Amino acid sequence: MVMLRIAGGEELVPSGSGAKSGILQRFRQLVEMNFRSHWPVARYAEALGVSADRLHSICTSEIGKSPKALISERLAHEAALRLERSSLTIEQLGHALGFHDPAHFSSFFKQMIGVPPGRYRKIAASLQQEGRNAPTPGFADWP
Repeated sequence: MVMLRIAGGEELVPSGSGAKSGILQRFRQLVEMNFRSHWPVARYAEALGVSADRLHSICTSEIGKSPKALISERLAHEAALRLERSSLTIEQLGHALGFHDPAHFSSFFKQMIGVPPGRYRKIAASLQQEGRNAPTPGFADWP
C-alpha cells in the first residue's frame, strides 16, 4: 500500500521489501485477531495466500523469528497482562486464552516467561504495591 504524504505529494512506502512487508503486516493483523484461537501457522499462511514455508521465510528474514514464535510471544504477552490486571483464576484465564487444560497453560507460560503464572501474578502484585511496573515481556515489535 502506497500513501501520499500530505505536505508534498511524495510517496510513503512502508519500510521493508514491498510484498514481504505487506504479507508480514497482514500476518501480524491476523495474529492479533486470532491468537486466542490457537491457529496453526499453516492456517495463517492459507489466509494470507502463501505457503507455510514462505511465511516462515518472510518472518525469519524480516524479524529474525519464526511465525510460531511470534504467535506464542503474542499469546504470552496477553497472558502476562491479564495476570497483572485481572482477578480471574489462572484456570479461567487459561480458558479465556484458548487453553483447554490449565496445566498446558501453566507449562506454556512458564516456558515463555520463565516463571509459573501464579508466581508471576504474585511478583506483579508485589511490584505494583511498591509503585513499580510488573516485568511484562516486551512487545515493541508488534504493530
